Amino acid sequence: MTPVRSSVVLRMCDKIGCVMKSTYSSNVPENVAAGMAMGTVIVLLFCGYSLGISYDAKLILEKGYTCTGAQVMNVIFVVLIGLLASGQASPSMREFAGGQAAVYKILETINREPKIDAYSTTASNLPINIQESYY
Repeated sequence: MTPVRSSVVLRMCDKIGCVMKSTYSSNVPENVAAGMAMGTVIVLLFCGYSLGISYDAKLILEKGYTCTGAQVMNVIFVVLIGLLASGQASPSMREFAGGQAAVYKILETINREPKIDAYSTTASNLPINIQESYY
């Protein structure tokens, strides 16, 4: 490899390295936030399990309810799956709100009064003079 080629290759490697470092540094906070959100969901899931089991155990011991472990787990799963499903629905609700704003703007455009009357039979003559036009 000639010295010119090697210097060009080194400069390109330096540029690529700088771009890769900036890309990496911009992606790190994004990935940390995604990991924290997923960790929070898992913590809430296990807290829901423990809360449901402890409350059902309290009802069985103190109030004499008769239910099996399968019924307890069934109720816990139904509640937690319902909560997770409602959490999945919130981004869709946000999209509906955006759609409502777009529809409002479209209807506003349709219902506005135009400055030009398209059905008018009167015309205005403009003073246009074409001078020194050669073909």
